Amino acid sequence: MRTRTPARSTQPRRSANGEDGRWQGVPFPFSAADYDGCQPPRAPLMGGDEPGRVCENGDDPWDQAVLPLDTLDLSTVPVDVVPERKWIVPDLIPDRNVTDLSGDGGLGKSLLALQLGIAMTTKRDWLGTLPAPGVVLYVSCEDDRDEILRRRNAVLAGIGLKPKDLHGFYLLDMTSAETTELAGPGKNGKLMLTPLYAEIEKTIARIRQQHPADETRACAIIDTRADMFGGNELSRVEVRAFVRALRKLCLAHDVAIVLLSHPSVSGMNSGSGQSGSTAWGNSVRSRLYLTARPGEGEAEPDLDLRVLSNKKSNYGPRGTELVLRWSSGMFRSEGRSIAGMDKKTQERAHEQRFLELLDKRYRQNFVSNASSGPNYVPKRFAEMDRSITSRQFKAAMQRLLDEGEIENLPYDSKGKGRSHLVLTDTGMRRVGVAF
Repeated sequence: MRTRTPARSTQPRRSANGEDGRWQGVPFPFSAADYDGCQPPRAPLMGGDEPGRVCENGDDPWDQAVLPLDTLDLSTVPVDVVPERKWIVPDLIPDRNVTDLSGDGGLGKSLLALQLGIAMTTKRDWLGTLPAPGVVLYVSCEDDRDEILRRRNAVLAGIGLKPKDLHGFYLLDMTSAETTELAGPGKNGKLMLTPLYAEIEKTIARIRQQHPADETRACAIIDTRADMFGGNELSRVEVRAFVRALRKLCLAHDVAIVLLSHPSVSGMNSGSGQSGSTAWGNSVRSRLYLTARPGEGEAEPDLDLRVLSNKKSNYGPRGTELVLRWSSGMFRSEGRSIAGMDKKTQERAHEQRFLELLDKRYRQNFVSNASSGPNYVPKRFAEMDRSITSRQFKAAMQRLLDEGEIENLPYDSKGKGRSHLVLTDTGMRRVGVAF
């Protein structure tokens, strides 16, 4: 059972002699007379630089002024009253939370976010998965109104829709605004929310009045973090305060926030996709990273391919990757969609595809080598199916070898002993090959 302590008034009371009963910085609901024989109480200092004040009877006046916090007895909450977790995109973007979407400049994360908004407001798929239908606010600090509209036109043309098919997609163009910061340095070096934060909240509230939470979901896309965070991105305290302020908007208005960001050089080199304090990644509940698809071996990379990976998910599986292709102004899922799969399911899909391609090469009388060389199968298979990388095929090959679904058989080639990969009976049964 939830218990609530009485709210404490911040209005100063006056003692019998008319003196103000509130001491500086501490809004107590007591007068000086209430502390018979005590010095004015105050909050204890961090680190214990000064001793706390005490009453004549030895009691700590701070203990008398501080009230306990609300708690919830978990044993009193029935199972069936706990609501199910809600998602904007299953396993990728949780509702009523902040998700970070990072990617190097020019790769298309803004277009990716725009496609998410279009998918939500037209009830269409997004990269092979079906997001929750809802309303969207796109706050753009980098691309102006005309550029957003050009991209919108390309995406709508690609899915056969018209502008009138969008229901509840709102653009806030901040490219010409004098300031775009939601928070910045304040007094005493502390992070302070700006008037723009309050204006953004009012805007979200107005949209929510038009589209109530009990009728539809909502998502706010902030493009980008660098424009809207005016604090020190290396400061753990300031970063966490900013993300908490965004989460407050999520909870107050039943909205998910997708925060677009750029990785640092070290974040790109390490593959983490992060920049600044590690508190950015630790504070958000989900983190997605958009990268270019590297070339396989000596082959030139396909400049139209991208990989969207799930680097963090507090509420779902982590490690999912989705290969995308840019075509005619929009991204499409390359090959069979694996969005929404957990890591184990994705690995099984990679193994299945490995077996299919190995069987195909065997029927075409091609040799498939497990070691390096011109017929190295992970490299060859990645060329045959660009939705899976050679690294993923290599991992699938090792698992299949361990599981006994493929084996390395020796054979003689011009007097030299060599080996090649073949399906075992177990592997043939899994892929449905008659034997």
